[in-house]
Amino acid sequence: MKRTSLKHRLWIKKRNQRNLKRRTKRKKSAKDHVFHMQPPTDFSPTNQSPVKPFRRFTAPENLSIFGNSEQSLGFFSDIVGTLSEKGLVKNNLLYIDMENVKNITIDSIMYLIAIMKNARLRPNAGPGILFKGNFPKDDEAHRMLNDSGFLKFVHSQKARTPKPNSDYFQIITGSDADPMFAQQVCDYVSVKLPAGTNIRFLYWTILELIANTKEHAYKVTGVLEIPNWYIFVENSESKFKFTLIDTGESIPATVAKSARENAMSIMNKGDGNLIYSAIKGENRTSTKKPHRGIGLPGVFEFCKVGLIQNFKIISRNGFFESNSTDVNAQDNRQTLIGTLFYWEVLKPSPERSIDYD
Repeated sequence: MKRTSLKHRLWIKKRNQRNLKRRTKRKKSAKDHVFHMQPPTDFSPTNQSPVKPFRRFTAPENLSIFGNSEQSLGFFSDIVGTLSEKGLVKNNLLYIDMENVKNITIDSIMYLIAIMKNARLRPNAGPGILFKGNFPKDDEAHRMLNDSGFLKFVHSQKARTPKPNSDYFQIITGSDADPMFAQQVCDYVSVKLPAGTNIRFLYWTILELIANTKEHAYKVTGVLEIPNWYIFVENSESKFKFTLIDTGESIPATVAKSARENAMSIMNKGDGNLIYSAIKGENRTSTKKPHRGIGLPGVFEFCKVGLIQNFKIISRNGFFESNSTDVNAQDNRQTLIGTLFYWEVLKPSPERSIDYD
């Protein structure tokens, strides 16, 4: 068949049409793949061979660990359970489907980042697992992902460009108890308070909670128990809201336990009381070494005198919350790897004066 013949030209035209159809189909199917986990590997479709989702995980409409614990932790536990399975090899793709999420909170965003990041850092991870996913269709949920700093940890060509939002101190992460990080958060808070306001208690609170990560760094036993911390701050009209997650060992796993408590712990029971016991400072350190900082009991003291409000902890299967004199400790049905903290600091106002000293 001559290249200049009519038959050859028709063949070229049909081939081009077929190729155009294939490219259009690929682009259409890639619209859902709007984020990929950031370095050490870029998982964009341009430099990876096509891979069908190995597992698809569909997030609940209300993706909030504190607000919707059972469904949200169940969703994350499915991901962690898959990562624990043997036989996961290079190019296994885990797809995070958040398309129908209508509400997403910062605790879930940070936990998702931690799971994806730790899955690649765990011992013997090799080339690791590929994470892809999509963003919520809901504008408010999509905005929260953008404003939180999520895009610093993933790669996306289709995400909406986030606008600067001074009401959020975006997620930062680390593995060391470097005072610089605590000071960085305190600097953000202090400029939004009257000049000369003493917030030293906040500095010690943050430093203690991130120091907890480093203290248990040598005890990495689980699939994702890699000691990293993540912190985020929201500046609302009347208060600052702090969320911090530590993906090292959980509080119930690190406290010294009686034989009865060990038996209950095996059945995922009693974790709430173990957290409360550690918070009260009942000589629960399993290392038997003295703690040089203020410890969790010191943070609890800040809560009891009103410097910290609405203090909450989820660790493994335990839940704890306190607001001044009111305390609640209970067990969750689902498990969280590591420890999640939440607390608030009220702002002074004409109707409410606050003594931070």
